[in-house]
Amino acid sequence: MVVKLLVKILVGFFCLFGFVNPVIYGDNFGELLEAVITHLQCGDPDNLDNWTKDMSLALRRDQQQRLAWNIPWVEIQDKGASQLEMQQQLNPSNPLKLRLWMSFYWHLKRSRSLDPILTTNFALKLRELQKRNEDMWSPALQNMWQSLPKSLKIILQSRWLCLQHKRQMLYVVSGYKLELGANSNCSMWQIQSENQDHWLRLINFCDDSSLFFINLWHSSAEVGMLQSNPSLKASKFCVFNKVGYFKDASKADIDCQWQVNDCSNLPKILNQNKHVS
Repeated sequence: MVVKLLVKILVGFFCLFGFVNPVIYGDNFGELLEAVITHLQCGDPDNLDNWTKDMSLALRRDQQQRLAWNIPWVEIQDKGASQLEMQQQLNPSNPLKLRLWMSFYWHLKRSRSLDPILTTNFALKLRELQKRNEDMWSPALQNMWQSLPKSLKIILQSRWLCLQHKRQMLYVVSGYKLELGANSNCSMWQIQSENQDHWLRLINFCDDSSLFFINLWHSSAEVGMLQSNPSLKASKFCVFNKVGYFKDASKADIDCQWQVNDCSNLPKILNQNKHVS
């Protein structure tokens, strides 16, 4: 089906020709698609940003959507750009670029190519859009958010976490003690950014000397590791016979696997229970 388009775009530095040149797209959808592919293969973020900004004004929403969902991502990646480079290049700054970014995500999702780093980067950008760009938020972005790993969503949107052992179901509280259930404020851990390599510091509500470190890049699975320092080589907090301790461990060690729960409302729940009793 041919989409009627007549768009005159100044594309800046066009990587195929190397000079500023007005490009006129006729009524052939294929020509427009080829132009998008060319811009994506250029690897010039500024050029792509300016071009998609102009195209966002020139195309209707349905035209932008059709364009984004017909991008041959496999072909583009086969010709040079890595997945991480493509993700960075598609950082959404206008409506068309946002649709291209979403299309790329679902391509990676369908092809099972989303590694922890890519997943975390998508999640962080979605959270940023959710909090700071409400005008860009949409049901399509909400669906994208819902498709992310549960643990990663909990970490990014919670003020306080509770940390539960995956196998023994015990909660770690202040002083690295273990309890059956999140029964007090001392079960709560505040999230603070370490501002390096996606590390987060978890500080206990009752004792700020009780702390763990987790890495967002390694939190896209449903289980994670609680570490003594912001280093992948640091010792992990494990449980054996209901006793907690730090040791060197791998991801496969079931004694050291934890899951996170959102405990932001725990003080309110505890207060209500106190009044009831």
